[in-house]
Amino acid sequence: MKNRIDIKCLRLNIVFWSLFSLTQVNSQTWSETQKLVSTDRAAFDSFGISVSIDDNYAIVGAFQEDEDVSGGNTINNSGAAYIFEKNSSGNWFQSQKIVASDRSLSDSFGISVAINGDYLIVGARYEDEDETGSIRSNATTT
Repeated sequence: MKNRIDIKCLRLNIVFWSLFSLTQVNSQTWSETQKLVSTDRAAFDSFGISVSIDDNYAIVGAFQEDEDVSGGNTINNSGAAYIFEKNSSGNWFQSQKIVASDRSLSDSFGISVAINGDYLIVGARYEDEDETGSIRSNATTT
């Protein structure tokens, strides 16, 4: 029985990142079976900076993605996460792109991702608004 590692991140040059699905041929050899990229791939999106897999689902972060789910409303480095599903043939396909509902400049949504069953979580390193939309203050009180 062949082992399978389903996603490996590889940085190509400085501009593009891609993911590869690999299958173990024998105890010392792995073979590429599929290359994964986002459907709206662009330079400097950092697609693949974070990856999490659970069963037939994977979530991939792209913290420098600029466009919303429709491909418009450009906000530099607001970030995105992509959901991939594995079909019955064992091939991965992109099923959804996720962006923050309150996305803004340089939020870095997608810098970290995790998936477990029916739950996923996406980190946004520079998000500066709380759940009510108020700007977070960095001031400390003594």
